[in-house]
Amino acid sequence: MEDNPKIIAPFIDGAERDFLAHRLGIHPSLAGLLINRGVRTITDAVSFLNPSLENLHLPQLMKGMQVAVTRVLKALDGGEKILVYGDFDADGVTGVAVLSSFLQYHGADVTTYIPSRMTEGYGLHLKPLANAVDSGVSLIITVDCGIAAKEEVDFINKRGADCIITDHHEVPEELPSALAVLNPKQKDCKYPYKELAGNAVAFKLCQGILKHINGIEIDEMLKGLLDLVALGTVADIVPLTGENRILVKVGLDEMKKPRPGLQALINKAGLDNRRIDAGHLGFQLAPRINAAGRLENAGDALDLLLVHCLKRGMHLAEQLEKLNTRRQQLENQITEEARFMLTDSENELVLVGSSQDWHPGVLGIAASRLVEEFYRPVFLISTMDQTGKGSARSIPGFNIYEALQKAGGYLDKHGGHRMAAGFTVKTDLIDRLAKKLEEVARPVLTADILRPAFRVDGQLEPGLLDKELVMEMEKFAPFGLGNPRPLFFSPDLNIGRKRQVGESGNHLSLMVGDKGVEKKAIAFKMGDKFSDLQEDQEYNFIYSPRINEWNGRQEVNLEIRHIGSKDMEISSIHKTPCLHGALYIAGNLSLGRQDFLQKILEEIEDGGVAVLLVPTCCRAAEVCRFLKVNKFPIGFSVFTGLQDLQKISQRLETIKNQKESHLIVTTLNYLLHNPAGFLPLKLLAWESPFFEIPPAAFYSALESLVFSYRIQQNTQLIGLEFPGSPGRWFEWKGEKKVVNERQLKVEIPQGNRDNIISSLSGKATICVDRRNYVFLKKKFPHWDVINNRNPIGETDARDMLVLYHHPLTANDFRRNLDLIGDGKVYILGRDQDLAQNRNSWLPLEMERKYLVSLYRHIKEAAKSEHGNLSRIKKSWQGNRVLFEYGLKVFQELGLVKIFKNPSGNSVEFNETESGTVDLYRSIGYNELIGEKASYLYWEGLISAPAEKLAGKLHVLFCDNWD
Repeated sequence: MEDNPKIIAPFIDGAERDFLAHRLGIHPSLAGLLINRGVRTITDAVSFLNPSLENLHLPQLMKGMQVAVTRVLKALDGGEKILVYGDFDADGVTGVAVLSSFLQYHGADVTTYIPSRMTEGYGLHLKPLANAVDSGVSLIITVDCGIAAKEEVDFINKRGADCIITDHHEVPEELPSALAVLNPKQKDCKYPYKELAGNAVAFKLCQGILKHINGIEIDEMLKGLLDLVALGTVADIVPLTGENRILVKVGLDEMKKPRPGLQALINKAGLDNRRIDAGHLGFQLAPRINAAGRLENAGDALDLLLVHCLKRGMHLAEQLEKLNTRRQQLENQITEEARFMLTDSENELVLVGSSQDWHPGVLGIAASRLVEEFYRPVFLISTMDQTGKGSARSIPGFNIYEALQKAGGYLDKHGGHRMAAGFTVKTDLIDRLAKKLEEVARPVLTADILRPAFRVDGQLEPGLLDKELVMEMEKFAPFGLGNPRPLFFSPDLNIGRKRQVGESGNHLSLMVGDKGVEKKAIAFKMGDKFSDLQEDQEYNFIYSPRINEWNGRQEVNLEIRHIGSKDMEISSIHKTPCLHGALYIAGNLSLGRQDFLQKILEEIEDGGVAVLLVPTCCRAAEVCRFLKVNKFPIGFSVFTGLQDLQKISQRLETIKNQKESHLIVTTLNYLLHNPAGFLPLKLLAWESPFFEIPPAAFYSALESLVFSYRIQQNTQLIGLEFPGSPGRWFEWKGEKKVVNERQLKVEIPQGNRDNIISSLSGKATICVDRRNYVFLKKKFPHWDVINNRNPIGETDARDMLVLYHHPLTANDFRRNLDLIGDGKVYILGRDQDLAQNRNSWLPLEMERKYLVSLYRHIKEAAKSEHGNLSRIKKSWQGNRVLFEYGLKVFQELGLVKIFKNPSGNSVEFNETESGTVDLYRSIGYNELIGEKASYLYWEGLISAPAEKLAGKLHVLFCDNWD
């Protein structure tokens, strides 16, 4: 790898980072790490930092799941013989162990089969399938294979057996005619997460079966199999994001009390008394499992995973240990020979080598090592007789599976992923295959792609890395593809001491630092740099921080990934395209009101139509109230997910086709649901720091929208901009707190609320809710008493604002503050207010359990009321408003239809294929859940001790988000 790699550092919006840090109570550096990993909302962050099985997707969402589950249940009920047929790598072996263990636990008659890599090769094979059917097998379930086995599945069908395919490899144009195909990568599969490993797809099948057996998706038995799922998932190098991260995290927890086979394997790997992490799975345990399938028969590895006796497990682990040692020797031999062979072709775009002396079982590992060295796609082929078996590994930017597709005319078989693949080729076609691959690579592998890159999380001073911060970074584990260990860049660090370590001196131990702060560092496999590095000289470092434990002492060490010269060019610091320069930001409603109206009118004059984008549906309602109060002179409409989507779409087209000026107010959720429908309208953004979506994340979502639909399609991004807000300040127990350039003075007096009001003097506004409006209006006739839910118009300046109750939401608080300039604000709320607010707050009850209950009621009542909606509603004992909202969500999800007839509206039901629905497909449900999150945050904030509230108000009242 060359000495001058690219350094790619994503741009992080400081406001977004600080917002996450304050809301989550974490260090800003950790918030930056979340953003770098695509985690931008509070909800996603909480899920990321606390992986839970509760966040797994419903297995019924996977295409073919219902058919597969029904067939397996039939086999269980009828005592049929089932064959679980898997691949010979760690993913396939662990998947076979998971599925066969689960089926046996539930009484199935199960046998297993894993083909030999040497004598049979990857995938399904006719002979073992025929033997299985002849022995009475009537159902064959594949694991981690079968997606391209069209001929073999046809054979199974002709023999009178059924086949269910569970796989995760790339899907060919024509699928096998299996009874059911479970693969989330199918184009028409609605399963949200597409990157599951093969064993995880098998696990989802187990979930679906368990749901039908006892009504739950995961019990203790199935949870206990997640150690195997974790091992296979890490071994297959799939992204450790989303569901994969949850499965691996929980699986590692299960491994704290390992099964006998894994305990034996851990002993042989020298990991006794160690906390097993994803690195141990990938680099120490998985290679030993893979060694069996690479060199002999994967059945030994399967036996090890299923063994119940530790003594027997130790015997099997010893066999795998010997195979792994042999595998390492073969790998080193092939790597050395291939390196010599490929050196002459180092300037070629792809590297292809072959030999009849290479063992096909270890070609992939050798290819990976050579990719690291040459930074080119590598294809290694073992030639035996007239056929060569090959393994290929790639670099970012070159899809090796697609390359083999284009060279398919020279291949017998091939399959795999973007970064890794396997293939077979006639030996007399190898040279022509190499030329074809070179031809395919030429337009793709530009000089920039062929330059190695480090994607760092940012630039950092090592002195800032204390033990507590680095330990917090460990919460981001498990680390792997898609969720790498935090990586930082630090320029101009001084080397204070250096020495070679390791048995052959192939590693470096260093002391590095700046400004008088030094850290211990280890640079693996960089021993050859020892003579080139000079002590007391400065270099640029790329590294990951780790906690090193030794003799009960913990300290921060740096694991060095790259050392560059001081004058090394920082060639590519990447910044995510940001729309801040193209967007104006609509600020506080009370500021620049006329400018706000005027700018809207300017943007949509001459019959134009514009979209005003707001974070949530409640914000949309607030904006419309504001427009009505200020007599907005042109037409405007509100579009949210709580309305009939078909009617909205029709209304949208009508508005676009008319020649009159019009303003559409909608939410980000709805816009993303129907982005094409809003093109090429002008798009405005309404910023508010009071919602679940922070402004910077709001912009990021807009970026995704704009760039996915090409900004060249004449979509204009415009918006609104206001002058700075007046100064405000707040005071707690005499201590003045400053919030950026904006301040607020608030007091929370103790005692009887009415007595406090009576003691006040000056011009004041008392803000109350509907429950006490009439009472206080009569009791304090000399005060300006208003209902805090009424629209707010222009008001005279007041000395003080009295909030009789705790505001319901942050938005209510903000609206109230609009009534006062730099005067004092009194909050007289009590704990009872929070309880009442919670009970009256709609989204709190819009949870799955509420909707399930409501749906069941409507369905049951429809039978007795003959579908009459009015009577069904009267029979509902819960909140009537919630009934209406829930009904709209059901309509949006296609669960019910409402028909008008002379006797009143009637309800008709549509059954779903799986019997379950994903509520997050409902725009309205997503909007309501967002409102709930916003309210819960506000409740926690307003009920906090005064001194803590003062410390957090800058999140709420920050005007400058740059």
